[in-house]
Amino acid sequence: MTLKKLILSSIAIAILFANAFAAKSKSAKQKSSVSEQSKITKIPMPARSSEKKAESMIFDEAHVNAAIEDGNCAFLYAFAQSENPDSVLLAKANGAMKFYTGKSASLSQFHTDKMDGKVRRVPPEITEGVFTNPKEFLPQLVAFLANGAQSDFAKVKIFHDWICDNIAYDSEMYLSGRIYAQDYASVIKKRKAVCAGYAACINAMCSLAGIKSKTISGFSKGAGFSGKTGQYPDHDWNAVKINGRWYLLDATWDAGYLDYKTFVKRYSTQYLFWDARTFLYSHLAQKDSEQFFAPPLSKEQFEKEPKIEGKFFQKGLSLADNKLHFSNETSAEFEVRIKTNGNFFVTNELFDKQGFVQGAAWTKRKGGEITLCYDVPDGAEYQGGIYVQENSPFPFVILIPEFEGKWIPAVEKLLAEKKITQKEKEYFENAYFKVEENHRYYLADDQFATTRNAALAKIAKLVEPDIMHTDSVLTFNVKAAADYSGFGQGHLKYPSRHITYNNATNTELIAPLAGKLKSGTKQKFEIRSGNFTKFAFIIKGEWHFFEKNADSGNFEIELEIPNDEERVQLFASSNGKNYNSLLEWNVGE
Repeated sequence: MTLKKLILSSIAIAILFANAFAAKSKSAKQKSSVSEQSKITKIPMPARSSEKKAESMIFDEAHVNAAIEDGNCAFLYAFAQSENPDSVLLAKANGAMKFYTGKSASLSQFHTDKMDGKVRRVPPEITEGVFTNPKEFLPQLVAFLANGAQSDFAKVKIFHDWICDNIAYDSEMYLSGRIYAQDYASVIKKRKAVCAGYAACINAMCSLAGIKSKTISGFSKGAGFSGKTGQYPDHDWNAVKINGRWYLLDATWDAGYLDYKTFVKRYSTQYLFWDARTFLYSHLAQKDSEQFFAPPLSKEQFEKEPKIEGKFFQKGLSLADNKLHFSNETSAEFEVRIKTNGNFFVTNELFDKQGFVQGAAWTKRKGGEITLCYDVPDGAEYQGGIYVQENSPFPFVILIPEFEGKWIPAVEKLLAEKKITQKEKEYFENAYFKVEENHRYYLADDQFATTRNAALAKIAKLVEPDIMHTDSVLTFNVKAAADYSGFGQGHLKYPSRHITYNNATNTELIAPLAGKLKSGTKQKFEIRSGNFTKFAFIIKGEWHFFEKNADSGNFEIELEIPNDEERVQLFASSNGKNYNSLLEWNVGE
């Protein structure tokens, strides 16, 4: 039997810590494997005029009908709450609010993170023309892209995809603080934009296709969100009206993300065609009239709610209750309950300013509900994160030492052993670009480079099989209440989870869930697994194997905790030959 110890690797640590306390980080970085989500925010712009107070609104038939047409649920809600509203108009207003604020029909076919291949089949003369003379050639581009689309949703999706594929985020302009030339023609010519430019391109293309759209300015929970928004709007996005209802999208955040000063292209559909309430967990329109929701969310309520990414809803997750806030206090173990119907793995971590806190988070699964447990070691403020993990064909981000010290030598060895071709080696070397100041190599994202991507997948399977991709989907802060001092620094509240456990989508420790075991005592261990066939402790070179319970199907062992060991580790194998470290407990009095 071969033994391989896999603790949380350096890249996994970097991935998990990338978003930890980003709010307190001057550079407000973003990291793809945890978070392709908490995207780019806009330099503040002058505030718009405040909303009219309800007492100054005119509640007549013309204004109510206009509000229904515009999706102005804030006005309709104020009308419904007014004194003695007209019964006929009230029925219309209530019907409109129900229509706008209720769950929309499933649009899951547009939430696949797959770009429409038609964006790469644009005739060369149109492509060349639109980048030199957008005003003349954009109508031709829109006509080509929209031709054959089965619905207005499909048209907007392909416009969104073309913009994400061809317009890079202008990080230099954003960081300079001088925002200018964000009209669609200027943006397409230079192929760079900040959020206002992305929104302008959506509007221009939708207008040419006869689809009503508009730019919405407001506040966002992007990189650096700390529980408070600024005085001025920080972001722009779009609303499109399809089948009589407004849908929201954010092409800026779907195009990629900023890691320090570097824009990393990474297409997604996390922020495409969500209903109003879903969007309100990350985007708050400056104008109540552009929330398309009733009762309208206040800025204070927006700040109070946790930061929830589009991927959370894209994966079919939902909060089991409304107890979670962005800033929380706890007097004991802190729990977040979510519902899921997916076959992906959900995990969690707790962070301080230095990185993730070992043994401070745990996950319990029961049917379609997951309970994510956290505890804090002391009275400081910590950040809790929830993550979705899925298998990935190849890595998207690799730390420089790992890329140059592990991957490149491994690829050269594969070539020498004739397991890959010279061309496949070149595909791998050219697929990643190096950013020295970020200490990372990034994949040059291209869904349509199928031959290259197949070579990357082949190499990754030979070098590091079972690569997991991790996305941050929910973030909040938590600290000990005045009557609680925490579980104590230097201790483990829960067992320490190694990367093999985190990557095992069908394995769960039943007991013990305490992070510290008392030396000299007998302890029963029980684990449920569909990933592994063998479990064992190795103590002083002696293997202690689990037995499978015929009734429960779980793996069990009763183990005497040694007196002269500081920790014990659990190892697991899927083939009975190769063992990886799974979990670790502290041992003490």
